[in-house]
Amino acid sequence: HYIGRVEHEPTGLCFYTWSTAYGDGTYKLFVDDEEVAQLCVDAGCLAAIPVNLLELWREQGNIGSYEDLGHVVSADKLQGELVTEGGDAYWGQMRLPTGYNADEDEEEDPWCEDESFC
Repeated sequence: HYIGRVEHEPTGLCFYTWSTAYGDGTYKLFVDDEEVAQLCVDAGCLAAIPVNLLELWREQGNIGSYEDLGHVVSADKLQGELVTEGGDAYWGQMRLPTGYNADEDEEEDPWCEDESFC
């Protein structure tokens, strides 16, 4: 799965983007092993974008309220390197599983009881 680092040249700020394991859906975001949000994906990819860059884009009229686009995670929880593995993302105390088997607490899909539907 692709992870990209993009630099916003005028400011030097960077953001990251990566593919989910299975495309579109709703994925649970965990910080300190506690679910803090459910993120909806409609393009098969996720991004981590610094708040100062989002605020700049809002001031320029490029986006509206960024609070509706995802979840803000405190920088102190995002220490170290962003790592993706099979679409799952790990960064400091943040975990964002996107694989079907990544979250063992997730309920079994009733459609998958009969393998012909899976």
